Amino acid sequence: MPKDAWPGPGDPAYARLKAGLSALEAIAAEGLRADVPTETLLYRGAIVEAILAAASDVRADGIVLGDRGLSGLRRLLLGSVAAEVVRRAKCPVTVVKAGALPQNAPKEG
Repeated sequence: MPKDAWPGPGDPAYARLKAGLSALEAIAAEGLRADVPTETLLYRGAIVEAILAAASDVRADGIVLGDRGLSGLRRLLLGSVAAEVVRRAKCPVTVVKAGALPQNAPKEG
């Protein structure tokens, strides 16, 4: 399969792609319910490059990312998507630390 081709129904990655699309649609629906302008985009490739390409394509005024909070050796070995996006983005980037919610945030469940 060419590097830029999308998986089809016979490809093992197809189920993951469908699950990812469903997750994106659910997130977009949450944004719309909160009156947040929402656009769903799906990019294929390295995460940092995909985020930067999407921000460029939509001429984003800013990027908001979550950070899992890895530290020490794990962060050194795995790197940090958020740190790399902050370093390379051409627009402001806000990083939300894992588990950080405003006091008035609605509780799940």
